[in-house]
Amino acid sequence: MTHAEDDSGDVRVVTALNRNSSLPLTQRSYGLGSTYAESRVTAYWRKDVQGCPALELEVGYQKTTVHIASELKDSPCAYDHVHAHEMNHLAIYRKWLEESPERLGAVFKERFAMLTALDAPQRGQETVRLALQEFGKVRAQHDQFDSEEEYAANQAVCERFIPKMLDRLEKEGKLP
Repeated sequence: MTHAEDDSGDVRVVTALNRNSSLPLTQRSYGLGSTYAESRVTAYWRKDVQGCPALELEVGYQKTTVHIASELKDSPCAYDHVHAHEMNHLAIYRKWLEESPERLGAVFKERFAMLTALDAPQRGQETVRLALQEFGKVRAQHDQFDSEEEYAANQAVCERFIPKMLDRLEKEGKLP
C-alpha cells in the first residue's frame, strides 16, 4: 500500500480533515496528524467452468495520505513523534489488508447462497456493501490505538512541545 505525505496544512487544515473523518480528534481536539485511506472494492461475479456462480473480489485502499500539521516542523522531535503515530495507523491499514482474504472469505462463504439467489445488479450491490461493512470494522483497531494513554504520552514528549505549541497558537488566534 503506497501513500503520500503532506505537511503543508496547518493545525486548522488537519483538524478539518479529522472532523471529516470517522476517527476521533486528538490532542485537545486539534488535529496534528491525520491518515486518510479510501476503501476500494471491486466485485466480479462470473460462472465457473461448471456454470456455477463464482466471486472474484479485489479490495484495497487508494488516495492514502498522511497529513502532518505544518507547525510541527518547528520541532523535528515532535514532527517525528506525530509522524511515527500516523505510520502506526498506516500499519493498521496494511495489516487489515493482509488479513482481508481470510476475513472476507469467511464473510462471503457464510452469505454465498443468499448472494447467488439475488439478481445480478442486487448481487453486485450487496457484495460491495458487505465488503465495505467489513472494511468499516478497521475503525475499532484505530480507536484502540488512539487511547488516552497514547495521547497523554504525546503531550509529554519533546519537552512538552505539543501543548506549548497549542497554547501559543491559541493565544495567536490560529486554532479552529
